[in-house]
Amino acid sequence: MDSPQQGMHVRLTGAATTATILILLSLVREILVSYVNWRGYFVIQDYLAGGATDADLEADDFVSKLVTWPTLLVLLAAGVAFLVWLWRARINAELMSGAAAHRRSRGWVIGAWTIPVASLFYPYQIVEDIWQASAPRRPAPVGLVAAWWALFVAATVIKPIQWRLASNLESEQDALSNAILSTVLTVLYLAAGVLVTLVIRRITEWQTLAAPALPPQPSGSAPTGINGKTVTGVAAAIAVLVVLTVWAVHTGSDSNGTSTISSTTPSPTYDADQATTGDNYGTGEGSSSEGGYGSDSPTLDEPAPDEPAPDESSAEDMAFSDLETDDCLSNYNDAGSDWIPATPETTNCSDTDAYFVVASVEQDEECTSDMTWFHSNDDATDTDLCLNRNFAVGQCMFAEVDGEQLSMYFNAVTPCDAAIPDDYQYTVRLTRVYSGGAPDDACGDDRMWTTDGGAALCGEVPFKRSGLPDV
Repeated sequence: MDSPQQGMHVRLTGAATTATILILLSLVREILVSYVNWRGYFVIQDYLAGGATDADLEADDFVSKLVTWPTLLVLLAAGVAFLVWLWRARINAELMSGAAAHRRSRGWVIGAWTIPVASLFYPYQIVEDIWQASAPRRPAPVGLVAAWWALFVAATVIKPIQWRLASNLESEQDALSNAILSTVLTVLYLAAGVLVTLVIRRITEWQTLAAPALPPQPSGSAPTGINGKTVTGVAAAIAVLVVLTVWAVHTGSDSNGTSTISSTTPSPTYDADQATTGDNYGTGEGSSSEGGYGSDSPTLDEPAPDEPAPDESSAEDMAFSDLETDDCLSNYNDAGSDWIPATPETTNCSDTDAYFVVASVEQDEECTSDMTWFHSNDDATDTDLCLNRNFAVGQCMFAEVDGEQLSMYFNAVTPCDAAIPDDYQYTVRLTRVYSGGAPDDACGDDRMWTTDGGAALCGEVPFKRSGLPDV
C-alpha cells in the first residue's frame, strides 16, 4: 500500500473507479453462476425423465466449470481493488479527523477481513469510521453503510451452505435446492454490490471536496493514484473474460448422445435417488418389490461433446432396432450405469444368462416395463428397449440386510463370482423359480422372495463381503 508523505491527501478517483468497475463485473459473475445452477437443475431433471443424455450432462458440467473457476479472477480482482481504495480512504480519513477517531488501527483495514468472527463486524467499524471522518457534517447517518454490511454478512453466512450443497449433489431435489440458494445469494450480492459502490462514491466525493487542490506527487515517489490506462486495461481484460464466459454458456458444446440407462414408472425406478436410499428392493420372507441399483449421480462416460461417433455406430444402431418382442438378452448392468456388453446380445430365454426379456422396442413412446435401455442413433432418432426381468435358476443378484430380512435387488444382476460392490453385502443365487407363485414352504431351507408380477423366487447365499455374518 502507499505511504504518502505526512499531511498529503491521497487521490482516490482512480482507485474508486477501478473498484467500482470490478465490483459491478463481479455482480455479472454472480448472475452467471445462478443461471448455470438453474441450467444444471433442468438438465438433471431432463436426464432423469429420459429427455437428456450423458453427453448433455458432460456439456453442462463443462459450462459450469468454465463459469465458476476462471471468473473467480473477477472476485479476486474486485476484492483487491476494494482494499486498495479502502486503505487510501483510511489515510485521508486520519488526516481529516485524526487517528484517534478510528476504533481500529490502520493495519486492521486489511487484517479485519481475515480473522474469524472479527470479520463479521471489524470491517463495518472501519468503513463506518471512515464514513464519519469524511462526512462534511458529523455525525453523518450510517444507514447506507449498515444496509450494505447487513446484506454482505447475510450472503457470507449462506455461501458456505450453498457451496457444500453444490459440491455434493445426490438427487434432483439437491440440484433444485442449490439453484434456489444460488438465486438468493445472487440477490443479496447484487443489493450489497450496488450499495457498496454508492458508499465508495460518497466517501470519494467527500474526501475530494475536502482537498480540492491536491499537491503534485513528489519526484521519484510511488504514485498514490491509479492512472486511466491502468483502469482501462484492467477493466477491459476482465470484461473480455466475462464476455467469453457468457458466450460459452450460450454456445456450450453439443454432441450426439449414446446409450444410457434409466427406468420408467409405474414399475420400479432405476435412478440415482432410489438407488442411494435403498428403497427399491425386494424384501425377504414373502415381501415383494422389484428394484434396481445405481450410483448417486449419473455417470459421465460418453465421448467428449466434439468427439466424432465411432465407425461401428451404425452396426450398434442396428443391434437395437433389430430386436423383437420376447427376445431375451444376456446383458446386465455394471454398478447401475453401463450395460455389459454395451450392445444388445440375444440368448435362449431358458438359459441362465437370459437376464432380461424385450417387452417392446419404442421410437417415440415411453416404456411401462421394469426398465428402459435408452439409445440415441447416429441420425438423432432414439431406439428405446422396454425390458422386463427374466428370472432363471442359477442367476445371481446382489442383496443386503434390512433389519431381520435379506433384501435382494432384482435388477442388480451379476456374474455369480463377481466382486460385491460397496453398496451391497451378499450375493444371492436362484435355486428355484415359480413364475405363477408358490406356497411359503416351497423353498425348503432356502429363502423366498416374491416379485410384483407374482413370481416366487428361491435362493441361497453363496458369497458375502468379508466380516459379515452368514445369513
